[in-house]
Amino acid sequence: MFAMKPMLILLLCASMAAGMARAGNYTWNNTGSNWFSDANWDGDAGYPGNGDTATMNAGTLVLTNETGYLASFTMGGGTLPFTNWNTKLSAMSITLTAGTVTHGDNSDTNGADGWTADARVWMACSNLSVGSSAFINVKGKGYRGGTNQNDFGCGPGAASAALTGAAHGGYGGNNPTSLYGVASTPAQPGSGGAGNWAGQPLADGGGGVKIDADLDVLGG
Repeated sequence: MFAMKPMLILLLCASMAAGMARAGNYTWNNTGSNWFSDANWDGDAGYPGNGDTATMNAGTLVLTNETGYLASFTMGGGTLPFTNWNTKLSAMSITLTAGTVTHGDNSDTNGADGWTADARVWMACSNLSVGSSAFINVKGKGYRGGTNQNDFGCGPGAASAALTGAAHGGYGGNNPTSLYGVASTPAQPGSGGAGNWAGQPLADGGGGVKIDADLDVLGG
């Protein structure tokens, strides 16, 4: 048994070195919009995945699925929209110095199983740094608001009548029904308000953001 220990240590060290050697450095080259396209990244072969570093500074980079667990992701500009509910950006460190993180619109259709949210921002990391020129902006990315006095908007907390607001974690203006969610721990996008008598739409609901991180808000 004692004779085996040096060999085991050497094998472990060799395995760790091989894992570190596979880590790559990638920079978004703005030739396309799909994260999971090899041609859209400069650097090592393929697109960034487990243990890699990824950087984007301009353009639009669409995230359609869960990434691998990156060593780091740095955003110095451009737009990063998330699509789909389970799309997640995972990294040991996420640094947003400039640009906008957002997500696609949520569907307007009330299916047979009730309202199902299908888009949000989801970031999971050990450290998240957000600079003063960076934005996580999901304004109006929730359920659609009404477009006229007969359209009460969409979503599980949609307006209950003309000229009323949507409910979410609390009742909307003049809306005593359709309460859903918890104000302190929102987990779904916001619903839309009703249109008014002049045919002007009220605001669409706000989108969803889920952050699993230790947060550091940079000064500036």
